[in-house]
Amino acid sequence: GLNRKACGFELNKNAFEYQLPLVKEIKPGSLLNKLRNVPENKFKNKGNKIDDQEKNEILKDYLNLSDNGNSKKEIINQLSEKYKRGYWSLTNIIDEWNLKETVKNKNNLNKELSYSLFQK
Repeated sequence: GLNRKACGFELNKNAFEYQLPLVKEIKPGSLLNKLRNVPENKFKNKGNKIDDQEKNEILKDYLNLSDNGNSKKEIINQLSEKYKRGYWSLTNIIDEWNLKETVKNKNNLNKELSYSLFQK
């Protein structure tokens, strides 16, 4: 079908023997016109290192878009278009920042609580 030599296996002997004559009927190259066109890769920066400046820009845009009431999915789609990065790349940056902020806020809260406990 695709001008390739193929070999096959099937655990079920009956299924293999049933498919064998059907596979032999396929003419070499007959399936080439059915191949799909691969869309252009829109993630031009895929695999490129993300520096701190780009991370900060991504986070700044994330905060601005989230303040406008966009969902995380919508935000990541917009950031993906702007920065030419994939979903998981952006999600990891955002989630890492959210985790750091949560820990920092929790530490600050703990300091405030312990300070206020000792003031009484």
